[in-house]
Amino acid sequence: NGRLEIISTEYRYDCDVSINRFFELDETCANVVELNYDMADAAETEIAPGLLNADLPLLCFAKDGCYYYTVPTPYRLRSEDHVIQIEMMYSLGLDQSGNVTTELLGEAWTDYDEDKVSYMDASAAAIDEASYYLADYLRYPVEEGYSLCECYMLWVIPLGDSFREDLLDSWRYFAFERS
Repeated sequence: NGRLEIISTEYRYDCDVSINRFFELDETCANVVELNYDMADAAETEIAPGLLNADLPLLCFAKDGCYYYTVPTPYRLRSEDHVIQIEMMYSLGLDQSGNVTTELLGEAWTDYDEDKVSYMDASAAAIDEASYYLADYLRYPVEEGYSLCECYMLWVIPLGDSFREDLLDSWRYFAFERS
């Protein structure tokens, strides 16, 4: 809808999860309202898209006024003698009604002890490496009318009086450019 979105995210190092909330300017551009988010209540019980550590730019697929942002999210499983790195490929969808939805597109499991990487689709079926890294392109194909662009985020830490100025800077740099 062209209005500035504001994301609040907190990475919890103690439990390896990201707690996200989404806001946008209302129609009058005078107030900020919280958007509906399907994982808002998951907080510390599920792995959510890790926006704070996301590699930028994010890819954004758009069609019919809905936007789908690809967010690879690393996660570590730990035991006393074993570490497995999991990367979960998420899609965050934002529709015209202000709903934010999460969809798992695939997973990559790296077992460092066995020097092995396994790839799975969203249903946990084995796939090859190329299919994992193309999961978003396969889910949102350009030939079916999805457009593609890169998306950057400007992160600010709300410290005292500068927070208002940081938000104003974010608004000044807000732009939607198609590549």
